[in-house]
Parts: sequence; structure tokens; C-alpha cells
Amino acid sequence: MGFSEIEKTEQRLHMNPDAAENGEWPRIIINGSTKQAKEVFSPKPGHFPYGRSAVLPPALPSPSTLTEYCPDGWIGYQRKCYYFSDSDRNWTSSQNYCASFNASLVVIDSQEEMSFLRRYKGPADYWIGLQKMNDQEPWRWIDGTIFNNWFKIRGGGECAYINHQGVASSSGRSEEPWICSKPVQMTKGTGCALSGPNYLHKHP
Repeated sequence: MGFSEIEKTEQRLHMNPDAAENGEWPRIIINGSTKQAKEVFSPKPGHFPYGRSAVLPPALPSPSTLTEYCPDGWIGYQRKCYYFSDSDRNWTSSQNYCASFNASLVVIDSQEEMSFLRRYKGPADYWIGLQKMNDQEPWRWIDGTIFNNWFKIRGGGECAYINHQGVASSSGRSEEPWICSKPVQMTKGTGCALSGPNYLHKHP
């Protein structure tokens, strides 16, 4: 019988596809052995019994990989992009500058991020996105989140800056350099991770 029997069974299944779905697989004889058609037409993945070939569906194109990147002049760290200014402005003007790049004065989320900023900034003091309206109001981050006092803020001002000791405050009218931050940007690429001198490859 050989392959002619297989072809007959294949034709029967083609004419009555519900039979296979309902478990009604016919039995056929191949090389002297009785086989259930299911064993022939539903082989294990990658296995083609009795020399029969299979027509594989065309491979789907690989989806584009989303790649992280930061703009030129920005530093990438833990999926954020940072801009360390090399000029001085007051607190409000610094925030306006950041906003022009769809960013804000930096919001510090963890001690690890704080340590990174203090290491990278050098000896200068930099404005950060933390302020209070008056002594009766709590400190708030620029995104509106109330500061939960996880670090000490020295000084008696309304606008915070980061220095070599930690975080201090002064009048927002004084001029200092500043740090902007925003999430890393995503672009379709070929799978290469964001790299280069402006990225530190640090993820949680």
C-alpha cells in the first residue's frame, strides 16, 4: 500500500477535516505495520516519518527591536536621560530650559540615583526639581509628588540643589547650574542596545 494509502487517507481527511478534530483518525497500514493516521499526519515537531516532507509556512519577518537612546549631550543611567548644564540660571529659568526639551529638573527616586548624580556632577552645586511654596507647605517634586523626607534638606530656602554633602536649599533667585532629566527615548532599531560614551549601561 505504501504512500498510496497515505495519500488516500490524506484525501479523506481533506474532505472531512472535522474527523481529525473529533479524534476520528482512520487506521492505515505502512510497511506492514498498522498506524493511526494521526501518527503520520501529526508527527512530533521537527520529525518527518516515512520520508514524507513538510511544507513550512513562510517565516515571519523579525519585528523591529525597540532601542533606548538619549539625545546628544545627555547622559543615560537607569532608563533616564540627564543633562548637566555648564551655565548658571535661577531655579525657574532652569526648569523652563528643561521643559523646552520635554524634560524637567531632575526628580530623584532612589539613593542609587542620588549617588550617581553626586559622583557625576563634580564640585559644583546643581538645581534639582524640588521646591516648596512657603514654610507651611511641604516640599514637592516638580511632577507634583510630595517629598517623603527620605533625605535631609539643609538650609532655609524654597528651592533645592544638590551639593557635595547631599541636598541643600536657597532662594530660587540665586543662579546655579542645573540637572534636567527625562525617560530614555525608544526607537526602532536592529537590536543593538543603547551604548557609547553617553550611556552607562546601568539598569535595575
